[in-house]
Amino acid sequence: MPKSRPETDTHRLAFDIWWTSGRKVGAVREKMGVPQTTVFRWMDSYAWHERADRLDNEARKALEKKQIVAKSRLLEEQAKAGELLRLQGLKMIDDENFNFRDERNAITAIEKGIAIERKALGITDDAYADVTGDNNNMHDINETALLAAIKRMRRNAEWEKEDAEDERA
Repeated sequence: MPKSRPETDTHRLAFDIWWTSGRKVGAVREKMGVPQTTVFRWMDSYAWHERADRLDNEARKALEKKQIVAKSRLLEEQAKAGELLRLQGLKMIDDENFNFRDERNAITAIEKGIAIERKALGITDDAYADVTGDNNNMHDINETALLAAIKRMRRNAEWEKEDAEDERA
């Protein structure tokens, strides 16, 4: 039915009550003290259902945008946490007081850090394999290679220490 009169502030308030109450006619009737037939006439005259559908869609879109931003922020934080964990594991290995009994903790930190970082960044096993050339299970680092690297780093550090002592002598 076409609009009979221009919509007033009273009509807009009634619509807001109706829409925010989940489209309940009784809420308008109770809060505004108007008969139910009046509410139904306003609903038809001012196309409340169409307007409410449009507002519901806009609200959904706005919520989706907020969810995307929130998820993006969360994934960035997860990627940073994974990077920090990975770097902490590498720092443990690089520490001159590194004790090889702690190697499992360092390796675990690196493995978990890489897994968290990759997942947050959306890097699949296949994509990781394409980049690294490693077709093994991408959730695990080759522990033997990592231990060998740790031992090389330790040996190099010991040699550097010996060289420094020789230079002082």
